[in-house]
Amino acid sequence: MATYYLTTPLKEADVTQLKLGDLVYVSGQAFTCRSRLHRWIFDEHHVMPEKTKDLNLLIHVGPIIVQEETGWRLVSFMPTSSIRFEKWGAEAVDQWGLRMIIGKTTMGSETMAMMKKRSVFIVLRKA
Repeated sequence: MATYYLTTPLKEADVTQLKLGDLVYVSGQAFTCRSRLHRWIFDEHHVMPEKTKDLNLLIHVGPIIVQEETGWRLVSFMPTSSIRFEKWGAEAVDQWGLRMIIGKTTMGSETMAMMKKRSVFIVLRKA
């Protein structure tokens, strides 16, 4: 087991060196979304509202964010089941240029195949 300290945006060399059981710390920017964004982009054919070129780390969470007078406040940031995103997983990896996904449980065979093709590492925590 090795320990790695990575910074986003992640490079292919960053993720291809990783092995099962490695301890990985990631700093920098990432993005997250609920399955609703995937549905909005891939099923309803909308354009991604933000550029993700340099945001190649996706975290599968169900965030709870509250709007306040001074802006937005993050209330909760808990991992959600990655398998919920499987319908759109391969397309998201390909179109969004992902290098890493952090989530919970697993992804299906189509997403895993695209991740292998695109040199993407997935960090999953067993439920």
